[in-house]
Amino acid sequence: MSATSWSGDSDRIVKTVTIANNASLSSAVNIQNYRLAAIDMPAAWTAAVLTFQGSPTSSTYQNLYDDAGTEVTIPSAAATAAQNIVLGSTFALHLMAHNWLKIRSGTAGSAVNQGGERTLTLILFPA
Repeated sequence: MSATSWSGDSDRIVKTVTIANNASLSSAVNIQNYRLAAIDMPAAWTAAVLTFQGSPTSSTYQNLYDDAGTEVTIPSAAATAAQNIVLGSTFALHLMAHNWLKIRSGTAGSAVNQGGERTLTLILFPA
């Protein structure tokens, strides 16, 4: 997980998470005090929705659901190879409740293993 300033803008940071080959869950990323604004998808991607796990302490992760009991999901139409996904403010609020995130390929009930190592780039702004 790397963090670097972006184009001299000290407020915006970029971090990456990696989903290993033949796996569906990414490495963890610390987003404390930031909101996830966009996800840059890798050039190669095995088709799947994106879902999330969150943790306040980076020790125990739980699947994320909204207040209607629906898993927090980015649909496969948006989560495609070489695409930038810009997250709306309501979606970003679902994720801000946690200091640490993992991103899943597929859903909690139907994970999709990636056909190679995949690195997703996360664009964050101060919360």
